[in-house]
Amino acid sequence: MKSFHVYLLIPIFLLLLLGACASGPSEDQAATLVAVAVEAALTETAAAAPPDGGGDPAPPASATPPPAATDPTPTVAPPTEAPASTPVVVFQAAGSFSDAEKNILRQRVINPFIHYHADLENHPAMVSMSIEHSTSLADYPYAANAIFEEGITSGFLIHATAGVVDCWYPDCLVPCEFSAAFRATYPEIIAIVEP
Repeated sequence: MKSFHVYLLIPIFLLLLLGACASGPSEDQAATLVAVAVEAALTETAAAAPPDGGGDPAPPASATPPPAATDPTPTVAPPTEAPASTPVVVFQAAGSFSDAEKNILRQRVINPFIHYHADLENHPAMVSMSIEHSTSLADYPYAANAIFEEGITSGFLIHATAGVVDCWYPDCLVPCEFSAAFRATYPEIIAIVEP
């Protein structure tokens, strides 16, 4: 339950931080943060619940069983660095998105955005990303908002015409740096950025 409290404190901290601004948090920002907290709570609850639904919760996955008293093999210390966690992705008003929309947004926008930022050296980890319908501009029917650790946020509109969603690509002031894995996974984005 300790990690649940950490996940719950992040959105609360961000709400308080946004509340300190003169205008306060927008309804969309507050909804996104609440959705992140709920998703984290549900994930933590599901991970802690025993498979049969009763009894004591299962021990955390990272816990190693104690060595047997007769086992002469020394125990191996767990890794000191936790693996990178996958950010929570929330579709605002989820019922208003078809499965086809969700899939194309994941393939062309969400996954490349997450992959690119995960590969950046010394960049804070992404905590969550929300996608919502937008009416701001005619050819930009979706808006994305990402929250990273250390309070960094990023938001952008997603271009689409005639049902075709454009690929997300980074807008670098200097030549963009891409990992070999990113280049192999998203050659169409590399072709846009490095024609």
